[in-house]
Amino acid sequence: MKNRRLLVVLVTIVVAIATVLWDAVNRWKRVSDALVRRLRGTRRPPTVSRVTEDDLAGLPAPVAKYLRKVLPDPHPIITGARVTQHGVFRLPTDAWKPFDAVSHYTVTPPGFVWDARIEMVPKIHTFVRDSVVGGEATMTASIAGLLKVLDVQSSPELLEAALQRYLSEAVWFPTALLPSQGVVWTAIDDSSARVSLTVGATTVSADFHFGADGLASGVTANRYREEDGKLIRWPWSVTLSRYEERRHVLVPIKGEVAWQLPQGRLPYWRGSVVRIDYDYAG
Repeated sequence: MKNRRLLVVLVTIVVAIATVLWDAVNRWKRVSDALVRRLRGTRRPPTVSRVTEDDLAGLPAPVAKYLRKVLPDPHPIITGARVTQHGVFRLPTDAWKPFDAVSHYTVTPPGFVWDARIEMVPKIHTFVRDSVVGGEATMTASIAGLLKVLDVQSSPELLEAALQRYLSEAVWFPTALLPSQGVVWTAIDDSSARVSLTVGATTVSADFHFGADGLASGVTANRYREEDGKLIRWPWSVTLSRYEERRHVLVPIKGEVAWQLPQGRLPYWRGSVVRIDYDYAG
């Protein structure tokens, strides 16, 4: 009888814990879904519906070559994208942990919601959500959806860093890199060019680097990073590789992101694109 009572108590505790965790996961998902709906609600129709040769006129030579290579002719303007990712993320402890993520994007205005789950230990995840919606950037992280460990609201520095990230990830929906979509390109040399983007009072830029094959091989920028409670700009780089066709667009499906710090290069994100879906201009 005593063993039976103990078993009932243990089962009750397990069910209670599972219920709490289930509720926490669903609560996180509801907030993410609401943020994605807000993001989509900000979307405005583009001024053009298809890519034309006029869009490429006047661009720096390596940029025009890149866009001609990755976009079929003709191609509709991409107004939004959903990118599913898988990879590993480096923790402050220097341990690499697996993650799965879905990122939603809009182009006019530029915005995104990145919703990731990092497996800290088997079956226990830290949920991470980064976003730019309506010109405001946020970062949130929670262990199992229960214990919030990061909650950073919008600031000029956070928005700048988030928009630089947006520019680097636009290689997954490259019509966003056309001047008609709000970016400005400046020539640097035969294999690189600088792209700039303005959202409200914030203007950001990043340098794109192109390989001999004409494809974007990487992106660099000076980007804000927290150091001892202070936000300091450090050199930051994105390495792009393994281009494959997705939805008739040539995109890099492998990437690595790293800081270039005084003590050396510090990679912190290595990932692959699992799937891409697009929304198009009418």
